[in-house]
Amino acid sequence: MALDENQIAIIVANPLDHAPYHDFGKHRRRLQESDEARDQDIVMLLVLLFCSTAGSRLVTPSNRGFSDFLYDLCMRLFDRKVDMEIFKPLIDVIVTDSPDIDIWAATLDLIELMEGATNNPALDATRAHQSLYTLGGIIYCDLSPDNIIITNSETTVDGFKGMLMDPDPAKVMDGAARSGAQQPTGMTEFIAVEVLRRGEHTYRHDLESFLYVFLWMCARAAWTKPNLGGEERAPENSLLLRWAKGDFKAIADTKLFHMTPNSFPDVLAEFPRACHSVKPLC
Repeated sequence: MALDENQIAIIVANPLDHAPYHDFGKHRRRLQESDEARDQDIVMLLVLLFCSTAGSRLVTPSNRGFSDFLYDLCMRLFDRKVDMEIFKPLIDVIVTDSPDIDIWAATLDLIELMEGATNNPALDATRAHQSLYTLGGIIYCDLSPDNIIITNSETTVDGFKGMLMDPDPAKVMDGAARSGAQQPTGMTEFIAVEVLRRGEHTYRHDLESFLYVFLWMCARAAWTKPNLGGEERAPENSLLLRWAKGDFKAIADTKLFHMTPNSFPDVLAEFPRACHSVKPLC
C-alpha cells in the first residue's frame, strides 16, 4: 500500500540509520550476510522498527500506531503464531539497501496483511454473501472470481471494498426449505462436489466454492501477476485445470480426490512463493 504525504514526511525527518540509540545499519548488514533470516533476526528487526522515532509517530489508515502493531507482532512471533513467510517482502527491501520509504511501505503492507480481518475486501465479499442468506433468505449459487469485485484501497461502497455481482442464478429460500437439486450453475472449477453430483445446493456449498476461488486465485491467477509470480515458472500441467475437464461426475471425483489429505498438499504446492504465507488459511 502506498504511503501518504504525512507518513513520508515523518519517515524523511526520522531516518532509521540516524537513530542515536540503535544501529539499524549493523542489523541490515547482519541480514545481508545471512543465508536465511532466523526468528531472532526478525524479532530484532521488529524491535528496531518499534524503537525508532518514525515507528513511534507513524499511524495506519485505520489510525493504529505502527509501534502498537509491531509490538503485537513481536508477541505473536514469540508464541509461534505467525508464518515466517509473511516477512519475506520486508526482509527483501532491507537486504537490498532500499531506502527508508520502501522499508516502511513494506512494513505497512505487512500491517495491512495482518490487520486484514478488520477491513478485508475478501471478507467483505463473504459478509455480503452471509447477509444475502441471513437477511434475505438467498443462496448465491454462482461464486467465481468473475462475480467477486475487489475495489482499490481508495474506493469503497458504504465502507465496503469487496462485493458480489450478477446474482441472477441465486435462489430464494422458502422458510427453512432448501433449494432442490437441479442442473449445476456456474463454472465447474468453483462448483461444490455435491452440487456437481446433482445434490441440492445449500449455503454450505457456497462456502466450499469460496475455497475453490481462493485456491484458484493463488495457484492459477497469481502466476499472471508480475509482483506475485516473479521469475518463477507456473506449473505446466496444473491440477486445477482438471476441474474443467469431463462431465460433472468426473470433475466431482477429481475435486474430491484433490481435497484429500494426501493430495491437497499437491494443490498448495502450485502457489508461487509470494502466496506461501496464506497457505495456513487453507
